[in-house]
Amino acid sequence: MEHLIECKDIVKTYRGRGIGGAKRGFRAVDGISLQIDRNESYGLVGESGCGKTTFARALLYLDPPTSGSISFDGVRLETLGRREFRKFRKRIQIVFQDPNSALNPKMSIHASLSEGLINRGIGETERVKRIKDLLDLVGISYAYRNRYPHEFSGGQKQRIVIARALSMEPDFLVLDEPVSNLDVSIQAQIINLLSDLKKEFSLTYLFISHDLNLVSYMCDTIGVMFKGKIVEQAASETLVSSPSHPYTRRLLSSIPGGAQRTGSLGFEQEEETAEALEIRARSRQAATGCPYYPLCPLGDGECTSLAPSLRDIAEGHVVSCHKVGPAKGR
Repeated sequence: MEHLIECKDIVKTYRGRGIGGAKRGFRAVDGISLQIDRNESYGLVGESGCGKTTFARALLYLDPPTSGSISFDGVRLETLGRREFRKFRKRIQIVFQDPNSALNPKMSIHASLSEGLINRGIGETERVKRIKDLLDLVGISYAYRNRYPHEFSGGQKQRIVIARALSMEPDFLVLDEPVSNLDVSIQAQIINLLSDLKKEFSLTYLFISHDLNLVSYMCDTIGVMFKGKIVEQAASETLVSSPSHPYTRRLLSSIPGGAQRTGSLGFEQEEETAEALEIRARSRQAATGCPYYPLCPLGDGECTSLAPSLRDIAEGHVVSCHKVGPAKGR
């Protein structure tokens, strides 16, 4: 399939304070490379603070990466000037986690949806028609167009944010935890809406979440992120049925029914001796080695001295771990 998005060695570093702060900077995204095929849904999953949103902002050049290359539809984004990049802005849109922050409380819904259309040079008559179509598309009555954000429920506001993103007629949509702030019953409605929109408009999704169950339902491919790195990537069915990285197994075991799926896959967390705990505590200070070692039941000396890199263990299935792979058994 044709790659719509291709990222190579994306790094995002935030400078530390004071003199020499650049050397003490925090690397929030640490060398991520991935491809997203046209019309595919790619899920990025991991715990809060692992760098998922930072990566998404770097990908969209809302907060440009410190280093690395991003290609969109064959065009290297870092080579574009400000005026040239405006052509791509409308093709790449994002739906943020919190609709309350995404909508201006002082603007009516009609005014919020009009902004992008005005920037695209669309006349008033056509704007009114498109806004009506967009609101109908996401299940909001056009009669509510002059209401303000505080007059809508959380689910309705998220629908409006989705409509605003669609007003630019994008090819690629980043969904950053789009349902995490909503009630469970409303989450299902928004997920169904996103699935329907993807089919209707042939959209490509980057779906970011900490919920592996949800991501496996929505996405074709899943990347598991830990401390700024992709530690495992595979097709959704493969990753859920045959997780290889210890962190992926831990994520699966934390969801309902996950313990049954991971219990027979090769390891159980054992009680550790005081000596082992001390070694792990010291390893937290190490600048090299596997970042997951302090929490890993499989770790040994090899893991403290050498950081693993992503490697193929099956077709389309890559893992960053010294202790798993075809030769070692699973």
